[in-house]
Amino acid sequence: MNLYQRFEAAFADAGSAPALHCPQGEDWSYAALDAAAERMAGALVARGVGAGDRVLAQVPKTPQAVALYLACLKVGAVYAPINTAYTPPEVAYFLDDAEPALF
Repeated sequence: MNLYQRFEAAFADAGSAPALHCPQGEDWSYAALDAAAERMAGALVARGVGAGDRVLAQVPKTPQAVALYLACLKVGAVYAPINTAYTPPEVAYFLDDAEPALF
């Protein structure tokens, strides 16, 4: 059983219970988080991302970022988050170094 499958099993048991408490918006249930991860996993696969590929993400700390992390786990990709404050030269360094399948 891989890490995502462990999350998926826990999410199935939790269902509509709150998974993420968002101070500036509505809370996300485990079911909603799992559904978002499933949609994002489909989008990753549609863009050619597969097991072992790196996904470089420069995104704010949001529920969607958590769903993207879970989507990467689901397809077997490596989630590589980078700071949203990085300058273009810093981002270029990470793009060159990580050689992501998707940024």
